[in-house]
Amino acid sequence: MDTLTTDKDVQAVKPLPDKDLMVRLAPALYLRVKRSGAKAYVLRLQHGGKDRWRVVGHPPTMLLSEAMALAYARSAGKADVPTTTLTCAKAVEQFERQYI
Repeated sequence: MDTLTTDKDVQAVKPLPDKDLMVRLAPALYLRVKRSGAKAYVLRLQHGGKDRWRVVGHPPTMLLSEAMALAYARSAGKADVPTTTLTCAKAVEQFERQYI
């Protein structure tokens, strides 16, 4: 598969009928296309010697350039990766900032 360089290229990727598709976009950044056609930008992180996958956005809501910038910032250690889960500690911290 050719490299994907524009949002139009990302939208043109078709799902495979028998398995999910992972397309590498940048170091540690992938486009996951499920059999159903759902697409997501996914970061591959390593923690304790194991691979961890975090969804950071969905096209077309998140632009390819935003996903690339997030991946490069993460690889440089300059940004926290947003995750789809909220820890208890973060929830308490957000509550205290907003209401107390």
